[in-house]
Amino acid sequence: MKPGIKQQPYPDDGKAFKLSKFASIHPCLEGLDVTTPLSPATLRLQDHRLYPLIQKLLSPCTTDIIRNVLPEDLHIHHRELISLLLSSGVAGICNANHNADIDQEAIEAGWNRQDLSFHQQTRRHIVDFKAEESLPKPIDRKAPPAKHQRIILSTVSLPTPSIDNQKTNFYQVIQKRQSIRAYDSNPVSAEALGNLLWYSMHTREEILCDPALPRSYEGLLRPVASAGGLHSIELYLCIHQCIGISPGFYHYDSFEHSLGKISDLNGPCESMLEMAVNTTCRAPQASSVSPGYGQRPDVLIVMAARYERNASLHSETGLAYALILKDAGSLYQQLYLVATALQLAPCGLSFGSSELFEQASGISSKAECSVGEFMIGNPR
Repeated sequence: MKPGIKQQPYPDDGKAFKLSKFASIHPCLEGLDVTTPLSPATLRLQDHRLYPLIQKLLSPCTTDIIRNVLPEDLHIHHRELISLLLSSGVAGICNANHNADIDQEAIEAGWNRQDLSFHQQTRRHIVDFKAEESLPKPIDRKAPPAKHQRIILSTVSLPTPSIDNQKTNFYQVIQKRQSIRAYDSNPVSAEALGNLLWYSMHTREEILCDPALPRSYEGLLRPVASAGGLHSIELYLCIHQCIGISPGFYHYDSFEHSLGKISDLNGPCESMLEMAVNTTCRAPQASSVSPGYGQRPDVLIVMAARYERNASLHSETGLAYALILKDAGSLYQQLYLVATALQLAPCGLSFGSSELFEQASGISSKAECSVGEFMIGNPR
């Protein structure tokens, strides 16, 4: 138990009880842990004979039903057990909507179990460093390097960045920023694409973070923000058409400002481009795009995170993936602003496929997981 638990007495007879719809069950060395993001408690079932009770509580259960599910030697303790279920917050009293009363407010707000659990885990006021202390600890290892080598077929050096005749100021860029989904027949150029990548993601400097601490690690400075300077997100480009660069699937080397070709425009790449088109047509605000007539972007940018970079620092805090998503949000806005300043047509996507990225890149999704997609073209 953690602070904040309130003892709930056994209620009057005639009530029905139900497991919280937000509950999760986790095996541990001592049995099963039942938790819910709505409560700071963990209910641990050490007696395996109680496991069937959890399944029964998926539906409303009366006192008699609960008593009959219990082993015979525990029948006399059914009131104490019900009180424990209610006090832990993993179960509640059924209301008129046949929901556990403890769930009703979250249900009305539209939360689902995955989102609420993720929110609770990454926004705790106090980080519980002693959680699961009975489990074997992973062997400490050095944080992975900032630069990661990949298998590259060939390299395309991008032009030196240039912003000659740039008359748009920063505040005009903010005012004009919007998603553009209709493209001109003339594709983007290697120069424009190079400028976009340079001012969004190029590595300005490699630094040593927390040098005086045992957890010291390699950090990076880029034009975009990243928690702790980790910059675990890499950019992959599915190039449909670009003046000066042949179609294919590329990785952006932010250190050398170059593109490393991983493959030609193969089946998975074609599927990713098609998914981007379908996602665009579903956008309710895309008045310039008629359903079924979406255009392929010239370039589809895929953001992929090296999870190990964040996990090496945040395995105990539970913040690793949350920080990756925040970094992705920063990168979305950076790409939007730079593309607007370059007079390109930018559009962030809300859909993507980790499976297709894994097939296109040949990299396991456990090593690098795709977390965002972004389309680029020349505006119509």
